[in-house]
Amino acid sequence: DFHNHPLLFPFGWREPLYPYISAFLWEFLPHATGVFIIRLSSTLIDLTTLWIFYLIGKEIGGRRMGILLLAMGAISKEMIMICKFGYGSGTTVLGCALTFLFFLRVLKKPDWIHFLEWGTALGFGAYSYVPFRVWTPVILGCMWLWVFSDARERTWNFFRIILGPGLMAVWAFLFFY
Repeated sequence: DFHNHPLLFPFGWREPLYPYISAFLWEFLPHATGVFIIRLSSTLIDLTTLWIFYLIGKEIGGRRMGILLLAMGAISKEMIMICKFGYGSGTTVLGCALTFLFFLRVLKKPDWIHFLEWGTALGFGAYSYVPFRVWTPVILGCMWLWVFSDARERTWNFFRIILGPGLMAVWAFLFFY
C-alpha cells in the first residue's frame, strides 16, 4: 500500500455490500445471467431503500408522510437510472436512509438500545459505498451537538474537561494523518 492509509477516500477498493448481495443471489439462482443478477440485486436494494423511506416518513409525520416519501423515492429518476444500469452506488442511499431513520429514533427516545441501533446503522453505511464516508463525521457531529445541548450535559466536571479537548485532539490527529 506504499504506506498510504487514506481515512475517507480509499482508491481502487470496492465496498463489499453490493458484491456480497449479488453473490448471495447468484448462489440461489446459479443458471441466471450476470446482468439479471446485477439488476435483481439493484432492485432489491432499491425496494429496501423505499421501505426505509416509508419508515422515515412515518417517524417524521405519520403514515401519510411515509407514503409521500416512499412515492417521492419511487419516482426518483436517479434511483431508477442507478437501478437499471446496475451500479453499486445505490447502496449509498440505503446506508444514508438507514442511518437517518435510526438517528430520528434516537432523537425521539434516547436510550442505549436506540444508540446501539444508530451505531450499527452508521457502521453498516461504511459497507455501502465511498460517498457515505463523507457523511459519517457530519452525522457524528450532529449527534454530539444534540447530546451536549442537553442542560444536564452543560455541567463542568473533570471528565468533561478532559474528554472534550481530548476528543477534539484525536479527531484532528486522524483528520491530518
